[in-house]
Amino acid sequence: TGPLYIFMGLVMVLVFFVIRVLPGPALLNSLISSQRYWTDVNTPVYALAMVTLPLPSLLFTYWFVRILQGMVGALAGPDKKEA
Repeated sequence: TGPLYIFMGLVMVLVFFVIRVLPGPALLNSLISSQRYWTDVNTPVYALAMVTLPLPSLLFTYWFVRILQGMVGALAGPDKKEA
């Protein structure tokens, strides 16, 4: 766990945030603002879409929080990980 390991971990956190988490609110806003285009879609398809389309953004946010927790644990040192 040298400086290169820490640097690469920080780069991974930054890239994951920019590519996966940051676009999430815009994608959800796009889904909400496109409701009038969904009027001709069957009700089961619409319901399935409204349930499944937000899932990736929510899961990316969940995994980002887990990555941040791991990063804090790694930066805290081996003796503080157990706390």
